[in-house]
Amino acid sequence: MNKEILAPGIHSYKNVFEDSINHINKIESLVSSSQLSWIPSFNKNHTSEEDAKKFFRNLDTIGLPIESQIPENIDKDKEPARTLLDFSSSLNNEFSVYLKDYVEEYGISLSEQEPFGLLKYGKGQKFDKHIDNGMMFVRNVSLVYYANNTYTGGEIFFDRFNLNIKPEKNQLLIFPSNYIYSHSISEVLEGTRYSIVTWYK
Repeated sequence: MNKEILAPGIHSYKNVFEDSINHINKIESLVSSSQLSWIPSFNKNHTSEEDAKKFFRNLDTIGLPIESQIPENIDKDKEPARTLLDFSSSLNNEFSVYLKDYVEEYGISLSEQEPFGLLKYGKGQKFDKHIDNGMMFVRNVSLVYYANNTYTGGEIFFDRFNLNIKPEKNQLLIFPSNYIYSHSISEVLEGTRYSIVTWYK
């Protein structure tokens, strides 16, 4: 386990789940064939490129549901559900050992996981300073995984620790979701940045 504590409570694990980009390529193929769509964080049809820069959250996302949370009327063996569920299951399997290491380090217990979110940041997209926990979403632990490094910009910055991280391919970060761990994602300057997030209660 290639582990480093970057600041109190912020753990980095490297060389995690090296097959993730293949799953993402499958998802992009489904998007190309109109079987799946990226969901923007704002209405692109009614927002100019200049106005989009004013949004504190400017990215695209696809949800990766947990199988037990899929409604019964959805055929789990058909696309795109099968690809999304396979990816979600693989993520849980790959990340479980690192999550176990983290919770044992701090003696905490977690009761519930939110579905994974696949986040896509293209050129000009970013996520301003925010806190993962809030009134609408009660979260205790945040997990962020980075699938690629073929982009410039897109660093994650923890302002209270003055910690700026240029994510590496197949790097996993785990940290508390509370107000002390507010963070931002700088604007992507070139390329496409893929990351995966989930949170635990």
